[in-house]
Order: sequence, then structure tokens, then C-alpha cells
Amino acid sequence: MLNSLRYNLTRLVIFAGRESRVLFWPYAACVFVLGFVAVGVVMNLELVNLVSDPSAATSDFTRLVTALATVVSGMVLLLAAAVSRRLHNRDRTARWGLLPPLFLLLNVLGAVRLFAMALGSEEPDLTRVAPLFFGLFLSNGCYLASLGWLLYLLATSKGEGPNRFGAAT
Repeated sequence: MLNSLRYNLTRLVIFAGRESRVLFWPYAACVFVLGFVAVGVVMNLELVNLVSDPSAATSDFTRLVTALATVVSGMVLLLAAAVSRRLHNRDRTARWGLLPPLFLLLNVLGAVRLFAMALGSEEPDLTRVAPLFFGLFLSNGCYLASLGWLLYLLATSKGEGPNRFGAAT
């Protein structure tokens, strides 16, 4: 496991080459565990702030989304090169790794807009809220499908010989 961490941390900006499952998954698991711990800390801090001042719920929501976006962005940055190399090992372009973060970004921006409309001072206009809600529903389905496909690509193996991205690791 330490070998996987050392290998990936020294190659945070190296997107070329290939990476085996043995080197990828322990590192990815560590990044996800640390990310979920960070999300838990952020959520608990925001919950304490909300309980101490319930009237600031709208401004706290913006701060919460910003903090969570920072944690998720950090996770994406830590995993980007490793995912790229792992996809190269499957003889796939790294562009497949861009789909889930793209849909996640669309979902976050849409959710912020939807909550701003719903928490506004006046009654929400359903002719504006409903299309946004259903668009978010569809976008979330696309996010889950693209994430499932990416996990499948990252988890399965391909032939051990060289491919267009270089020799196997």
C-alpha cells in the first residue's frame, strides 16, 4: 500500500504512461477515505454553525457548497493523473475520466440555482423550478451512469502486452 501511495504521489502531474490495478486501487481508496473524512468534518462544522444561528441558513448553504466543492476538487486533482494512467492501461483515452466530474459540476451548479430559487423571499415559480428539477434529475442519472462506466473501466483488466500508451507496468 505504501508503494502505491509513494508511486502515485510522485506522479501527480504525469498523465502519460500506464498504471496497473495493484498500484491504482490502494491509492484511490486512500484518497476517497481522506475525502470522506474531510466531507464529514465540513458537514459537522456547518451543522454546528446552523444550530447556533438558524437564521443564516441561506448564507451557510453557499459556504457549505463552496467547502464541499473544494474537497471534491482536491479529490479530483489527486486522482486525475492516476485515473488517466489507469485508463491508458485499458487502452482507453483519459477523456473517459472527464465525464463524471463534468456531470457532477453541472449538478452542483444546478442544485445551487434550484435552492436559491426555492429559498428565495417570494413564492417559487413552478414554470422555472420544474424544468430545472427534471434537468437535474436527468443530469444526475447521466452522472451515475458515467461514474459506473468509469469504475468498470478502472476495475477491469486488459491484455498485459504493450498498447498505444506504452509498455505495461
